[in-house]
Amino acid sequence: MSNSVGRKLFLALSILAISASASANVAYAEQTEQIKDEIKTLKLSPTQTKALDLLRADKTQEAQKLLEDYFKANKTSQEWDMLYLLSALEWKNEDFQSAEANLQIVLKNTNDPHQRIYVIKRIADCQYEMRNFENALKFYEQAIAETSKLENDAPIRMKLFESKVGVELVLKQYAKAEVDAKALVEIATQRAAKGGLSDQVSLLWAYLQLGTIYRNEHKETERAAHQAKVREIMQSLMEARARVAEATGDNISSLKEVENIFLGEYVARNKPTTLAEYFWLASEFKPLTLPLIGWLVKEGDPKAVILCIHGLGLNNTSFATFGKEMAKRGFSVYAIDVRGFGSWQTVQGEEDVGFNAAIIDLSAVIDQLKVRYPDKPVFLLGESMGGGIALRAAAEIGDTIKGVIASVPSAERFQARRFGFTVAAHFLDGPNRPFNIGETVAERATSNEEVLKEWSMNTKAKMKMSPKELIKFAIFMRTTVRHCQQIKDTPALLVQGLKDRLVKPEGTYKMFEAITAQDKTMLIDGTAEHLIFESNTQSDVTLDTLCSWLEKHRSN
Repeated sequence: MSNSVGRKLFLALSILAISASASANVAYAEQTEQIKDEIKTLKLSPTQTKALDLLRADKTQEAQKLLEDYFKANKTSQEWDMLYLLSALEWKNEDFQSAEANLQIVLKNTNDPHQRIYVIKRIADCQYEMRNFENALKFYEQAIAETSKLENDAPIRMKLFESKVGVELVLKQYAKAEVDAKALVEIATQRAAKGGLSDQVSLLWAYLQLGTIYRNEHKETERAAHQAKVREIMQSLMEARARVAEATGDNISSLKEVENIFLGEYVARNKPTTLAEYFWLASEFKPLTLPLIGWLVKEGDPKAVILCIHGLGLNNTSFATFGKEMAKRGFSVYAIDVRGFGSWQTVQGEEDVGFNAAIIDLSAVIDQLKVRYPDKPVFLLGESMGGGIALRAAAEIGDTIKGVIASVPSAERFQARRFGFTVAAHFLDGPNRPFNIGETVAERATSNEEVLKEWSMNTKAKMKMSPKELIKFAIFMRTTVRHCQQIKDTPALLVQGLKDRLVKPEGTYKMFEAITAQDKTMLIDGTAEHLIFESNTQSDVTLDTLCSWLEKHRSN
C-alpha cells in the first residue's frame, strides 16, 4: 500500500478527533476507495477472484469452503499465498486449529523476513485462542527475535510486545511481564510522539498493563508513581472523545466510523501486498478504545459527578442516553468498562471477567475524579451486574463516595435452572471456551427493538463468555447480598422495574433489606423492564426521582 494512503489515514484520524461526523465520513470514504483501488492492482487467480466476491458479500464460510475444495482437488498445489488466505478465513470463522496448521505450512515455505514475522505472530495468536498459552508465548518470543533488524517503534513490534505481556499476565509471570511492559511503554511513547490518535490510545493501554503488573506484584510505590501519567493521557483522550461525541451525537454508527478509520490506518501501516495479507489484517484487527468515557456539563460546574458501571454483556457506551440527559440536568456522568468487558476484550490477558480488579479500578477512577472535581461529591451508579459491583464497592470503599445507586442488582434470575444446565453442558466442552450468551441475555433484558439492534451492532459488547466466567459471575452476584450488610453509612438508592424479564424483583428487595445503613431508599418503576439507565429512552419520572435523591444527598 502506498505511503500516501497511510498519511491520509493519519489525517483522517486527526480530522475525526476535532471535527464533525460528516468530515470523518468523507475522509473515511476516500480511504476506503483508495484501498479498493489497491486491491484491484493485485494479480488474482480465478479462485481468488471468486473468494473475494464471496467475502465482499460477507460470505466468509462459503469463501473458506471454496478454497478448501480447491486444495482437495489440487493436493500437490504449492500456492502458498492461497493457503495463507485460507488460514485467514479459518481464523475469521474461529477454526483456530486448522488456521494454525496451515500457517505452519506457509511458514516452512516462505523466506520473506517480513512475512515470516507476521506468520509466526499469527501462529501465536491461534495458540492463544486455543488456550495453549505456553506455546503462544514461545511463538511471540520467536517473532520478536525476528524483528531485530526493524526500527524499535515498528508497529509489529508494539503488537508483539502487547501480546507477549498479555500471555505473561495470564501465566502470572509478573517479573517477565514487567520487563516487557516497560519495553512496550518505550515503544508506545516513541510512536505516540509522532501524533497518531490510535498511538495515544495504545500508550494508555501500555501504561494500564504496567499498572496491572504493579498491582499483582504489590508494588504500590511504583504503581502510584505511574498513575499520574495514566491520568494525564486518559484526560487528553477523553477530551478528544468528548469533542467527537458532541459532533456525532455519540451513537453506535459513529463508533463504527471511528473503528473503520482505525482499521484503515492499521492496514495502511502494515503495508499488505497480497490478498491474504489484506484479509489477515482485517480479520485480526481489534480497535483499542477507552475504558472510561464521560458526558460533561457544558457550562459551569456540575452539581455532582456520577460514575456508572454497566451490566453483563454491555459496556460503558450503553450509558450514552442517560449520560447526555443527566448532563443537561447539571450532573457530569462517567462510565467505566468492567474488567473483561468492553475495551478490555481487545487486550490479551485482560479478556476474562475480573470483579476484584473492577473494584480496584473504581477506586482509582474515583481518586482521579476527585482530583478533577475536588469540591464535588461522587456517586456510584450500577445496573444489573453493575448494580452488584456498585453495592460491593459501597461495602468496601463506601467512605470515598457520597452515595450508591444500584439498579436491578438481583442475583435471582428467571429460568435460572435452564441457564445453569446450558452452562454445565458447555463446561464439559471446556471451562475456558466461550459460547454465545448475548442474544439470550439481550432478549430478556429488553423488548426495545432499537436497543437490541444497537446491542448487536456494538463491537464493544461481550456476546460470548466462558463457563468459568459465568460461574464466577453467578457466585459474585449471589454473595453480594451478604456484603450489603457492610453498607452501614453510605446512602443507598435501589431501583427495580416490575416488568423485568431477566431478574426477579425479590432478589433486589433482599439486597435492600440487607443494607444496614439507615439512609436507604427503594424506587419501584411499574413499567420498567430490566434496562432502566442503559436504555436509549429514559423515564422522566425515574430521572426526576433520581435527581431529587442526588440533590438531597450531594450536600449532606
